[in-house]
Amino acid sequence: MHQVIDQETGLIVTDDQQIMRLSDVEMFLATRPPIAHAKELRDRLAGYAEYYRNDVKKFTEVYEGQLRTERYIGLMLAEFPNANGNQYTKMEGDTMSPSTVPTLSDLGFTKKQSSRLQQLAEIPEDRFNSYIEAKKNAQEKITKTDILDLVKQVSARDEYDGDEWKTPIEWIEAARDLMGAIDLDPASHDTAQAIIQAGEYYTKDENGLNRPWNRPDGTPARVWCNPPYSTALVQAFTFKALEEYRAGNADQVLVLVNNCTDTQWFYALAQQFPIMFSRGRVDFWYEDPDDKTPTRQGQALFYFGPDAERFYASFAHLAYAPIGRRPAHAST
Repeated sequence: MHQVIDQETGLIVTDDQQIMRLSDVEMFLATRPPIAHAKELRDRLAGYAEYYRNDVKKFTEVYEGQLRTERYIGLMLAEFPNANGNQYTKMEGDTMSPSTVPTLSDLGFTKKQSSRLQQLAEIPEDRFNSYIEAKKNAQEKITKTDILDLVKQVSARDEYDGDEWKTPIEWIEAARDLMGAIDLDPASHDTAQAIIQAGEYYTKDENGLNRPWNRPDGTPARVWCNPPYSTALVQAFTFKALEEYRAGNADQVLVLVNNCTDTQWFYALAQQFPIMFSRGRVDFWYEDPDDKTPTRQGQALFYFGPDAERFYASFAHLAYAPIGRRPAHAST
């Protein structure tokens, strides 16, 4: 009999055991089990993940269950009276008495582990779900590196101030030609609206990552998205765009990003949606010409929507489509 011992948990997993289904994990977590019981589940799932590390499909399901369990534990620890591991006292009537609430050490966690679990729990649900869905669609394994990137997105808003590249008018005019109008710009700046003129727009302070991307009346929006280009934020906005499109909040979305073919978020979108590459580098603009930063690389434009041929035609003077992804009559 083949067996694997997970070095972190000490759990032995053998090939005659049934895989724990994700639906079973979610049902168990819905009962709000005590932290100790959730930790036992997490340890069991970690053993399964080690055992199935060479089977992408099974590993992904097991590891997603492990992550969801860890997110649950993180939420519980954040509410824990002594989540910092110190002893705790509480009021009982009019007197103070030592608490019987266990410390982190009692539960089997260090302060560092507790902090990591709480950070994992702080990842917005839509971004977490979008990442998992993208990995499944690409038939790729979930990785700890990607999860850590998602954690960074929670605090990455501070990068936004120096991360605004305003789109030149010719790209916006082509977007209007394709979609008819721009109902929403979810990653914008007040001054950029002189050109974009979206029906609604969100600035850094309003945070489009935490808002739905539909019209005010609830109908699907036509969205233009030129997101911040820092690593954490561009991934967050591209996954958010995917989430909103699939939820039906947006019926057309244009996403202008750097041509980052070496990243997983770029690959996930390129596998599913029409794409065009800029002819040269986009000449982003600034209010003060002295603030202008040279564009360091070419850009790519993704289209989520029903009319790929019109997409190619509308942007043919600005960008080109990969061979095999464009109609035969499209301009090159």
